[in-house]
Amino acid sequence: MCGIIGYVGKDVKKNLIQGLKKLEYRGYDSAGISWKENDEIFTIKKQGYIENLESDIDFTCDVSTLGIAHTRWATHGNATDENAHPHNSKNKIFSLVHNGIIENYLEIKSGLKDFGYEFLSETDSEVIVNLIEFEFLKCHDVLLSIKSAAQKLKGSFAIAVICNIDNSIYIAKNNMPLYVDAKNKMIASDVNAFTKKTDFIYSLENQEFAIVNAEGVKFFDKTKEIFKKKLKIENTTEQNSLNGYPHFMLKEIKEIEGAINKTISEFKENPKLNKVILNTNRIYLIACGTAYHACLNGEKFLIKHAKINAYTFVASEFFTSPPILDKHTLCIFVSQSGETADTINCIKLAKKFHAKTLVITNVKTSSISRLSKIVYFTEAGPEIAVASTKAYNTQVALLYKIVEQICKFKNRRIKYLTPKTSLKIDEINKLQASFKDLANEILKYKKIYFIGRNFDYINSIEGALKLKEITYINCQAISSGELKHGTLALIDPDSLVVCSITEHNKLNKSLNNVNEVLSRGGNVIFISPFVEEIIQNLTTCNHKISVENFIKLPNIHPNFYPLISIIPLQYLAYYVSVLKNLNPDKPRNLAKSVTVE
Repeated sequence: MCGIIGYVGKDVKKNLIQGLKKLEYRGYDSAGISWKENDEIFTIKKQGYIENLESDIDFTCDVSTLGIAHTRWATHGNATDENAHPHNSKNKIFSLVHNGIIENYLEIKSGLKDFGYEFLSETDSEVIVNLIEFEFLKCHDVLLSIKSAAQKLKGSFAIAVICNIDNSIYIAKNNMPLYVDAKNKMIASDVNAFTKKTDFIYSLENQEFAIVNAEGVKFFDKTKEIFKKKLKIENTTEQNSLNGYPHFMLKEIKEIEGAINKTISEFKENPKLNKVILNTNRIYLIACGTAYHACLNGEKFLIKHAKINAYTFVASEFFTSPPILDKHTLCIFVSQSGETADTINCIKLAKKFHAKTLVITNVKTSSISRLSKIVYFTEAGPEIAVASTKAYNTQVALLYKIVEQICKFKNRRIKYLTPKTSLKIDEINKLQASFKDLANEILKYKKIYFIGRNFDYINSIEGALKLKEITYINCQAISSGELKHGTLALIDPDSLVVCSITEHNKLNKSLNNVNEVLSRGGNVIFISPFVEEIIQNLTTCNHKISVENFIKLPNIHPNFYPLISIIPLQYLAYYVSVLKNLNPDKPRNLAKSVTVE
């Protein structure tokens, strides 16, 4: 999840820090930079945000010609100056930045200690740089020493290395994203670092290497120099900037309507899917976190509309305890970044058993998009805030469009989602004053529960996740019908229940559960289009509920509520975070792109 960057050229420190800031959402426990002046490597690294590092760097006299930098999401060792990257080798020949996890680092570390190596940090990354130096002192060839070290590493890595004997950046990759901008002599773990600089990049594959210097870029596999094709990237400068918003999360919530519309407009039926569906008797949907919740919606779309057996799995569970996989199985994999390590592992597992694969991602240059013959792209644009918002809405919309295609192929009726479909998201966006007031209410309670049935239960799970992620409030999502099977014992006047009701045929049963809450002194907020009906029903039961307890959703076709009903909960989480004086874009302990298992 860490962000790494390297640059060859003028104003090295300035360019590295500018690029690093575009990667900070990948981790912000610490940051560091190494650059070369003459034949000496200089390193500065600091715990905390990139600003802490930036304040210690002298930009006035920069005669360096190359450097590397890193922003860290801690895996091995606490977030300290010592554990920050870059790491330097024992004899100061090499400096390295790393994204990934080395599984056998303790074994390698023990072996290096036998040869007199000492370690200053707790990280697995420091082991890599010393292993490279150890190999170099035997062969005196930098590229060969990196290749030799790579063969001994078990796990995942994207590394960038500089040394004091030449003026090149050396890079290597295994199961981690790593890209090269040959035009500007820059490398990075995320294409966002290249925004506004180039339209084309190169992507390293597993066990590939490259040398970047003033003369250009050369690529290698384990044995020889290789030729690689360019990949086109979209220039999305405007979406990478705040444009006057206080936080990226608020900006990205505001972009949901445009992102959904673009996703719908750009959708094209893939004839390969029709051929696969002919011989499919089960569909699995696999993802992590927010993308997993999008898949839960997709599962219900498939069952309800396409009448196909569908099952959703958390990627880490699918990989360690896989279900039946064969040539009659279709696996749908969803990842915003397209670099989610657990999800990528599951694709490889599914293909091993000859299952068919379909990928949904937001990044056209991502690793996951090259692993399947059937790929659909969401059109959310860059999503910078760690807590996913617009990516979720576009994933749900795209899953619905895929189910539309299946229904069309199977001659089944479904309400079509088109660019002309009115989702009335603007009506939700106009309720910001109400969201702020309700956010103040939420802060009054010690216990918060999200409840709902069917699609509304999925909305509750995602809403609870958003609140946890950026406010650090301990909350739960419960299926409404499950309240009386244990959780009701926790309900008291210190409890707030956020109840989503968008399916009218489940209204009465849902209100029975709300009555159970109110009868025990609990407090309720509703997310629903059925305000008047709910108030009348609860008043009949002698409970006092007013319109202040509601976020009224607009009246739209029932099929499409899963696309928009999460938006109020995204807003609520955002405003609670702001009221707590937290940074909603950078929640503690989390990172945007989860590239480790």
